[in-house]
Amino acid sequence: MAKIMVVEDEGIIALSIRKKLEHLGYEVPIAVTTGEEALIQAINIRPDLALMDIMLGGGLDGIETATLLREQLDIPIIYLTANVDKRTIQRARVTEPHGYLVKPFEERELATTIEMALYKHQVEQELNRYRNGLESLVAARTAELTKANRQLQTEIEIRKEAEQQLRDSHKHLERAYDQTLAGWAKALELRDKETAGHSRRVTELTLQLGKAIGLTEAELVDIRRGCLLHDIGKMGVPDEVLLKPNRLTAEERQVIEKHPIYAQQMLESIDYLQPALDIPIYHHERWDGSGYPCGLKGKEIPLAARLFALVDVWDAIQSDRPYNKALNREQAIALIQEGAGSHFDPEITAVFLQLITAEVNQ
Repeated sequence: MAKIMVVEDEGIIALSIRKKLEHLGYEVPIAVTTGEEALIQAINIRPDLALMDIMLGGGLDGIETATLLREQLDIPIIYLTANVDKRTIQRARVTEPHGYLVKPFEERELATTIEMALYKHQVEQELNRYRNGLESLVAARTAELTKANRQLQTEIEIRKEAEQQLRDSHKHLERAYDQTLAGWAKALELRDKETAGHSRRVTELTLQLGKAIGLTEAELVDIRRGCLLHDIGKMGVPDEVLLKPNRLTAEERQVIEKHPIYAQQMLESIDYLQPALDIPIYHHERWDGSGYPCGLKGKEIPLAARLFALVDVWDAIQSDRPYNKALNREQAIALIQEGAGSHFDPEITAVFLQLITAEVNQ
């Protein structure tokens, strides 16, 4: 059972978070209200993770406290915040947090974020131990070679072996991260049963489209990761909006249109995912500039997002939703053609329609 320390200066909020954590099966040995108290208690209880409010009273704010906890005790941090301004997020990134939760948040979102943070921290620790052991091994072998005056070729072979082990370790870490991304996508689909299978379908078709326009294997790897993460920001959208069975009001639409921003805040601190962020952040931009969140136009929109936007709509209009019945194939093709030059990149649309036609003729 993981031990979670809650650092939150609002007593009512701290109590609510503690109840959610205990209901999820976590141990909550203490909830504190200041950064100074958090540092003292962390030494005593050695928590597995800290939920840290960015805005704290006292001499230390949440970011300063998190910095000390990471440096002194290597405790993974998940930030709690209602303030999502860019300057605050930039300050927070320096502490290398393991996640963000935008208040208010749902119990399911809390559990998912904690499990991903604990898993990431475990992988990081294993990799560090492996690297430290490997460095010691290389140093010991080098000393032996020097002392015994072995031939230079033997030293080169040992170094090659060490380099291969490092490459293997990097591949292992990449596989672990990719499994985590797939888990996030599955968790989102479990939350919204109306989109079951959506991530798998749009990922496969976007990769086909990417190959058709000549993307490299390395580019397709980032495309795949971006597809799996495309709706990760919806973790920050309340259930009553995300799962509403009929059309959204204008206010509710504004809430759900924040999910690309939530995705950026959740993922931008993970260096490994930087090349994959174009899809989760920009896949709702439109060719004519009428999309969100940035109103980008034409080729200002990253190529990966232009590819995915087309596939995402294609899959959505052929799936039953609470407020729209699925279109048949001919109706869907007509709608895609109509959107070329307004919603979609016209050149990519032409390649996509050729791809769809070729599938039918096979």
